[in-house]
Amino acid sequence: MDDDVAVVAGQMARDIAAVPTTRAALAELAVLIGDVPDPDLRTRMARLCQAIGGSCERAVAPVLAPREQDVLRIAAVGATNVEIAAQLGLSPQTVKAYMRAAMRKLGVHNRTAALHAARLANAL
Repeated sequence: MDDDVAVVAGQMARDIAAVPTTRAALAELAVLIGDVPDPDLRTRMARLCQAIGGSCERAVAPVLAPREQDVLRIAAVGATNVEIAAQLGLSPQTVKAYMRAAMRKLGVHNRTAALHAARLANAL
């Protein structure tokens, strides 16, 4: 069992190093821990996560409004606010408002981070 933990810890370290932000890695780790069926291994992984400095409780995915999802989905392919507005029949100011609301719900401060966070939360 200790070999299993060592393997998991090594993989966790590689995964955290490969992800651009530690916060995103820890959020993904929390999801993985929740999916582990073995309670002993899950407990040990949670201890490792906490030692790394994260909260390993499974985060509740933010609930985005349908229009917020639409705006993010179109933004994900590189569209500007004006282009998004034209596609959805909205004003650019309304698109900005939806984008700001989505960013607030996702806990981020820019559109790129919002797209990343929405993908991680399976909100797109």
